[in-house]
Amino acid sequence: MRSKAKTTKREGEKASQRGLPVIERILAATLEELALAGYRAFRVEDVAARAGVNKTTVYRRWPQKRDLVHAAFQSMAKNKFAATEDRGSLREDLISKGKNFMRFAASSHGRSLIRMMFIEGADSELHDIMRTVRESHANEPHDVVMRAIERGELSSVSDARLLLESLVGAIHHRIFILGHTLTDKELAALVDLLLYGALHRRSAPSGGTVAQQRSVRSSKG
Repeated sequence: MRSKAKTTKREGEKASQRGLPVIERILAATLEELALAGYRAFRVEDVAARAGVNKTTVYRRWPQKRDLVHAAFQSMAKNKFAATEDRGSLREDLISKGKNFMRFAASSHGRSLIRMMFIEGADSELHDIMRTVRESHANEPHDVVMRAIERGELSSVSDARLLLESLVGAIHHRIFILGHTLTDKELAALVDLLLYGALHRRSAPSGGTVAQQRSVRSSKG
């Protein structure tokens, strides 16, 4: 029964993927194979079978295994962690960003991929692929930080990368090291800690942004 259920599930996944454009289908299949087999056992032939295409279709666009994996990670970085909707403040934008990452990291697919990267990350080829993907996105304007600068909540010299990496890193630690996700209240507390610091928690705004709070204090002075 289990074997039949697994077969049915895999057939369903293939049918779903066949409805996608070819390139998107191949990249999605690549991530699925990485999550299932890992990087060392990864085979382009298995990707082609999962995507329902001939292997020459894959090799024609991505001649090397590392080219295909790099393209798949680039696609994931763009689609899974895309710009978030403007929530009106840096605090709410970061909470929304944190929830997006938690949903991905808590999913079975996300867990498998992140564990694979953690376990096999020492592999020099996979390490190089992930490094180039990170570097290619390092200088892109981060949506939540750019909006905060425009609102006057942050200085234009604020380190967007450090802020977002700190948020994602803390969530990653909670899920993969401590073994549980954050509640909405815990996520909000984490964002407040990142924004307002451990020594000034009482000064964190209960409503409005930091810039608005400063404006109120200035008008009272």
